[in-house]
Amino acid sequence: MKFILTVLSSGSRPETRLVVESRDRPCRINSSAASSAEHEQVRLWHWHFGSGIRLHPGDRGDKLHHGAFGWTSTTGLESRDRSGPADDLKRDFVMHSSAARTFKTALSNGQYAVTLTMGDNDYAHDNMVVKANGSTKLADVDTAQGAFAVNTFNVTVSNGNLEIEFSDAGGSDPTWVVNGLTIAPASTPPPAGCDRAQFISDVTVPDGTTFAPGAAFNKTWRLKNVGTCTWTTSYSLVFDSGEKMGGPDS
Repeated sequence: MKFILTVLSSGSRPETRLVVESRDRPCRINSSAASSAEHEQVRLWHWHFGSGIRLHPGDRGDKLHHGAFGWTSTTGLESRDRSGPADDLKRDFVMHSSAARTFKTALSNGQYAVTLTMGDNDYAHDNMVVKANGSTKLADVDTAQGAFAVNTFNVTVSNGNLEIEFSDAGGSDPTWVVNGLTIAPASTPPPAGCDRAQFISDVTVPDGTTFAPGAAFNKTWRLKNVGTCTWTTSYSLVFDSGEKMGGPDS
């Protein structure tokens, strides 16, 4: 499968294209991922939860905002602002120490990719659970002190609403936390065939991440085999074209 990773550096936008290939039979798997120009035209919904249980930049999230988005109940919800992290997304968050709470937003019916940032600069949290429209998507999110989990999952909206429930299943800490929520249209699986792959999510280095010139980083993608052939050890992710940026061939 072909992907495009856009890295912002010194005002330039180098492109790196990767494909999934089989060593047994040469093949190229067409990508459903958009180019950087196309990506900028895709509508994104982003909420930054922080002090005062507010959305960023300034919309209140303590009740449903004009019926479009918000917490269905704010009883027991708290917020914290940790002054340590330089990243605004990671310095503050919304939390609850004893009960599940649901964030609801109105969306057109369709497929969406949901990305959650969860963590706390000052304390560790464990056994955090996330459901989307009643279905468990993240069964056990654990974060160490100062660490942040960024997870993406796909959801189907069929009734015009998406409800994301946060809870904690116990463990050493009873509190769940959420720093940020991003919703984007999900990629469409390619046509059925033997060698087909679908892009699921960026595991590391989200789109738009900025690096200093010459900085080293590791990029991880999550793929799904949507073809009719089993992926074996003869398959690999290899460099195809564009700016290699010092990365390996595969």
